[in-house]
Amino acid sequence: MSQVCDFCCIAQPVVTYACEDFKMEESSIESQRLYGKDLGSRGYWAACSQCAGFIDAGAYEALAKYVLSLNFHAKELGPERLRQATESLHRHFREFHRHRKPGPF
Repeated sequence: MSQVCDFCCIAQPVVTYACEDFKMEESSIESQRLYGKDLGSRGYWAACSQCAGFIDAGAYEALAKYVLSLNFHAKELGPERLRQATESLHRHFREFHRHRKPGPF
């Protein structure tokens, strides 16, 4: 299991989710700025208890807002750019949901 949550990148993971590999069709400028890489996935995702709660509830938009609230770079964005970053991360988490295999790993 990863040393940090693959969603918030801060907390200790408590669960993993199996997921088919995928690459986002479009990586936004905000994703590059905030995370320094194209978004996608290989294999399982590890989640802390807080992020797992959002995932298990299917609350991916709330998860995106939570994750960005923890990111100090996001706090520097204006309202419109923060909205775009939230939407980009939400799309990434929806792709995770679409490619997620049933149950915890």
